[in-house]
Amino acid sequence: MKLAHLVTVTFASLAASVAAAQSCTPISSIPTSITTPGRYCLTQSLSSTLASGAAISVNAADVQIDLQGFVLDGTAAGAASTANGIFHNSLLRGFELSNGTIRGFNAALNAGVYATNPNAVILQDLRIESSRGFGLIVVGDHSIARRVNVNRVVPQGASTNAMAIVGYGNRIRLIDNDISDVVEAATGTGAGIICTSCIGAVYEQNRITGGAGAGTFRGIFAGASSILRRNAVNNADEGIRMSGTGSKYQDNMTTQVTTAFVGGTDAGGNN
Repeated sequence: MKLAHLVTVTFASLAASVAAAQSCTPISSIPTSITTPGRYCLTQSLSSTLASGAAISVNAADVQIDLQGFVLDGTAAGAASTANGIFHNSLLRGFELSNGTIRGFNAALNAGVYATNPNAVILQDLRIESSRGFGLIVVGDHSIARRVNVNRVVPQGASTNAMAIVGYGNRIRLIDNDISDVVEAATGTGAGIICTSCIGAVYEQNRITGGAGAGTFRGIFAGASSILRRNAVNNADEGIRMSGTGSKYQDNMTTQVTTAFVGGTDAGGNN
């Protein structure tokens, strides 16, 4: 009986610890501004009609947002809206976002940290759909974007450019992302991943397919001293372009690409 009681108490304590670890402050309406550090989560899918601003503004350090599989949807605001889905104050460190869909915004996610601290921004397990201008913008040294699916990015307003993932900072890691249907206008520039000001970034196992844009589309446009491994680019004017010096690329594949690789050092296995 004592052993059974001990086991029961142990399991109860464990369950309570897990529940506490998983607890979050619910986001049940938008627009909203987060001003206190902590873990936040969506409790339902939410729709925005904002013409500008952001559905969720993050104005505190050390914030985690779990979308919990729900959708943050800005399509009801129409194509003229310049609102962001989520905007993170780039003067504050420590931001994580995961597990859900952001749809129909001008820059679904604008998140960054203008500071040199480890894991400045972590974005993972996200779907970004039907964005205008940019899919997501990530700023900050050591930031990570992984397992992000960006589908359909078109120019915003009078702009002719469309970019799926835009990075700023050093030693950023862009890993295992899927990008498709980026549609730049005539005379415009399109990109799956662009991080030209990044130094020492890692691009690995990204899969990128261009759309039916009339401008110039690049699968990946990397900065200096980058490492590019096992990426796949389809339907592009340029597959992978590396600016600056010191970059190496290995085991990447391209198809239906006018110019496969520009710049960098071929480390073998590229096709």
